[in-house]
Amino acid sequence: MVGNPTDLELRRMQMGSEVGAENNSTTVIMMPAEFVHMAGTLCQFLEVKSNT
Repeated sequence: MVGNPTDLELRRMQMGSEVGAENNSTTVIMMPAEFVHMAGTLCQFLEVKSNT
């Protein structure tokens, strides 16, 4: 899965459907991995900016 981002996204969606089927009160919000990476990069950028 590491070599193919599409496989990783499909697995994430599969896990979300499994969680939703088991616990009807659970809300799962799927975000593409790129958003998570972008948020981390933004946090690092802002941290560097605030230290200068």
